[in-house]
Amino acid sequence: MSKKQSFAEKAKAKVKSEYTVYRCVFSVYDEEKGSWKFRERIVSAKDPAEITKLKGEVVP
Repeated sequence: MSKKQSFAEKAKAKVKSEYTVYRCVFSVYDEEKGSWKFRERIVSAKDPAEITKLKGEVVP
């Protein structure tokens, strides 16, 4: 039996999202230990300028 759909056709049929996924890395100062910790978060946004709005946000 032959394939009805090739891999190229399947990839072409997928709908591309208008959002782009970004990985944001935040630095947090730990006062107890006196050291910096780095937290990362995956964010999806339409425009990279939206990522700068996250700058003042508290990261858990």
